[in-house]
Amino acid sequence: MQHLTDIVESVVRSGRDQDMAATRSMHDPIVTTRPVSEASIEEVVVRAPGSLVPVDDGTVVAERFSDVHPGQIVGSIDEAVPLFWQCVATVFGIMSPSRA
Repeated sequence: MQHLTDIVESVVRSGRDQDMAATRSMHDPIVTTRPVSEASIEEVVVRAPGSLVPVDDGTVVAERFSDVHPGQIVGSIDEAVPLFWQCVATVFGIMSPSRA
């Protein structure tokens, strides 16, 4: 679960936490923008081993549930934070301070 902690800490350190809303599904963080729309929303979900959705050991899957930018990126668990930020930038246009 270290990847989850790493993602949350990176969002808080970025100062962009007020731009995003989050929840989680058991082990998977689910992120969208604030304010949360009452209509359908765009989401980024990060899945890793332990998820209810099977993921290979040692890997993470960052999924973009988006009408405009759907898709997913698969990488090693060590890449969870950069993959998360890549999806957030693609779907929401919110950049990590290191990419801004």
